[in-house]
Amino acid sequence: MSKRDQKDFTIPLEEGLENHDEASQRAISRIADLGIDVIIEDRPKAKDGSYFDARLPANVHDFSIGELAELHGLMDRYVNWVSCYVGLAKAELQNKTSKLKLTQARVRKTKLGTKEDKNDETTCDSRYQEVNMEYLEAFEFHHLLENVEAAARRNMSTISRLYESAKVQFEQGRRTGNMGKTSRDRFDRDKKPGSGRRGRGRGKRDG
Repeated sequence: MSKRDQKDFTIPLEEGLENHDEASQRAISRIADLGIDVIIEDRPKAKDGSYFDARLPANVHDFSIGELAELHGLMDRYVNWVSCYVGLAKAELQNKTSKLKLTQARVRKTKLGTKEDKNDETTCDSRYQEVNMEYLEAFEFHHLLENVEAAARRNMSTISRLYESAKVQFEQGRRTGNMGKTSRDRFDRDKKPGSGRRGRGRGKRDG
């Protein structure tokens, strides 16, 4: 079969990009069909109703065990919350990367000249630039979210260490208190009425 008789199955660029968008929607629909929410939790809020920002207070080392427990819970929920968005951003980045690759290949086929000329003209093509801008946005968004997640996990490790240390100190203090109480109880139990040392009384005088 000659090249003239061969059919061209090359997909139009617009249709290829639409297929990528459809693939994303279908993936989200499949998750929904399983009864799973894409975002598991809402962003956690502090007691005053403000959104938790996962930053450690300057005086966190002076926190009580109760305050550390509350902060630990907020940090844990924050890490789970931001991790959901990191996963979504990663999926979006993969889709945009595939879109860019398709656009680059499709646009380059329309260019003439040397390899370097084709590369330059493809890079400057408005169709390529539009998809490349979407890719760069997805790339930077994913990168920034990963940094946010990494910082939150570091703070989570700090809080966990402080919280565990506070619990150990609390348990040690409670055991020390119980031991002291047991010793006092044993002392009071062993000390029977009348068992104390008495002074010597005088003998009865003869009348």
